[in-house]
Amino acid sequence: MTLANLTDQDLAEKISEVAATIDTRLVGLKLGLDDGIAELGIDSITTMELIVKIEDSFGLDFPDDVLATVVTVRDLVVLIRQG
Repeated sequence: MTLANLTDQDLAEKISEVAATIDTRLVGLKLGLDDGIAELGIDSITTMELIVKIEDSFGLDFPDDVLATVVTVRDLVVLIRQG
């Protein structure tokens, strides 16, 4: 399945899967598009780890200042879609 075939909610589920590999408290968590990253209970270092793992998972390279722009899961989905 290609990225173009995935819905935004499919991408949110992929993000959930990646997040669970970083923090076991997030295993089984179903993220909604408008869920805040801060609401996950992870700190900024863990958020950066999440972003790096998402880059690796999708073969992307986000701008260095991406952490400041990511507030919700939807923000991550937009970044993924922008490639």
